[in-house]
Amino acid sequence: VGFIVFMAMLLYPLCLFIRTHRWSSLWSTLGIIHISGFMVFSLTDASTFIKGNYASIFLVFLILIYSQAIKSMKNVVSDD
Repeated sequence: VGFIVFMAMLLYPLCLFIRTHRWSSLWSTLGIIHISGFMVFSLTDASTFIKGNYASIFLVFLILIYSQAIKSMKNVVSDD
C-alpha cells in the first residue's frame, strides 16, 4: 500500500505536468525536472521522503510550480 501511495504521489503530478506542457511549457518543464530529480535522488538516498524536511521541500515546490502552471495555462486558454 505504501509503494502505491508513493508512486501515486510522484506519477500523478508528473502526468499532469506532461499534459499541461503544451499550454505552459516553462512551468511544466520545471515541474517535470523537479519530480524527476526527486525520483532519481530516491534511488540512491533513502532519506528523501522518509525525513520530513525533504518531503516538505518537495511538496512546497510542487505546489508552487503546479499553481503557476495552471495559472499560465488558464491565461493562455482565456486569450484564445
